[in-house]
Amino acid sequence: MGIVVEGNLSQDELLRLSGSVGWVGYPKDPERLARSLAGSRLVLTARDADGQLLGLARTISDGETVCSVQDLLVDPESQRGGVGRC
Repeated sequence: MGIVVEGNLSQDELLRLSGSVGWVGYPKDPERLARSLAGSRLVLTARDADGQLLGLARTISDGETVCSVQDLLVDPESQRGGVGRC
């Protein structure tokens, strides 16, 4: 498993992950999901050895002093398995 600064996520994998954790808003509006990620300061992903998306963290920031984790998603099948641990 690896942690990657992500610049290009497919819509299908994003919708699968967000749906797997029970988010209902983004799957109904995939364009909104894409805009929210594009407007993020940083998007990190966790992927298995085959490249499957296991988790995602998204930050927002003022670009100077404040940075907050806005979203942290881990596929239910991968929870409690060390995803996100350094």
